[in-house]
Amino acid sequence: MSNKFPPAPKDYEEFLKELGYLTMNFSFLESLMIDLIGKLIGCEKIKAMAIATNISFINKIKLSESLITTIENKEDKEAVKSLLGDADTIREERNRLIHDVRGVTFSPENGTEMITVRTKTGKNGVSVSSKKRNVDDISELNNKIKTLSSKILEYVSVKKK
Repeated sequence: MSNKFPPAPKDYEEFLKELGYLTMNFSFLESLMIDLIGKLIGCEKIKAMAIATNISFINKIKLSESLITTIENKEDKEAVKSLLGDADTIREERNRLIHDVRGVTFSPENGTEMITVRTKTGKNGVSVSSKKRNVDDISELNNKIKTLSSKILEYVSVKKK
């Protein structure tokens, strides 16, 4: 009996890199959410950190949503609502990728793929859904995170008029 693993496909290293970038990019996005909360409250970063550092990402979104009422400009309100909607979509995609039950498969045709499986209990019993992701899918999610991060950074960097 051999304890050797089969050779990894060519894209395996890139797959691992993209997962690492996902962790770093999402961490940066979460930090920017604290900056956004600080901007909405109108306080210094250190105070925003004291308020929001230890709350979950979804609760950072919910706190920001409740603070939208502090925005006087209708256009800015809509822009922040849109940013928060994008943040929630990204949160869901990232959580599914990172926290769902998953397995990694290798094939010559498809390279490295991660399959995530989610079970959900409802009134009609248990449902199961699965999704395959390859290195391009993870790269696309990273690009979404970077784009959203840029938009939030731009918003929080603008001085109040």
